[in-house]
Amino acid sequence: MFKNIASGRGSRVPALVTGEITLASPMDVGAEGIIVVDGIAAGVVGELSGARDVIGFTAVLDYTLFTSGSHTVQLFVRDVDGRLTSAGTPN
Repeated sequence: MFKNIASGRGSRVPALVTGEITLASPMDVGAEGIIVVDGIAAGVVGELSGARDVIGFTAVLDYTLFTSGSHTVQLFVRDVDGRLTSAGTPN
């Protein structure tokens, strides 16, 4: 989805993403996911706060980060103390 993004006027970009996250352990209330595009925070997954098991999510991404070409997308988890942990790339 994040490969070969076109840059022409009116081109489509993946600004709205949905999916599921399988959690290895329960999340604390206040935790959130941060979707990162090429090392820059692009969206927030608020559904992680207090979540358990498998959760569905929807996030709006900053479309200005999607210049033409391919992009690296990662998910980080921000805990209630502000620490970030990489959850890796989506599959």
